[in-house]
Amino acid sequence: NALEYSTTPYPSDFTIKGVKFRNAICYEATCSEIYEDNPEYVVATSNNGWFVPSIEPTLQNLLIKYYARKYNSTVLHVTNMSGSKVIF
Repeated sequence: NALEYSTTPYPSDFTIKGVKFRNAICYEATCSEIYEDNPEYVVATSNNGWFVPSIEPTLQNLLIKYYARKYNSTVLHVTNMSGSKVIF
């Protein structure tokens, strides 16, 4: 259903076995709005293949680390063409 892929004005969460996760796609993981209500876990997926070779993956990682620490969130960041990480 195409409606499942529509935009939303606020971050969305999903729950697996009673654990709530915040979803972030690519640059969204570097925006404060994703972290505003202090989600315990954020799952971020990024297509860093566009930026090889580049410092973009490093800058992205630094921004995600900043927000993870500021909002006390654990970020599970999965990427292609650069390292996937668990960021605290």
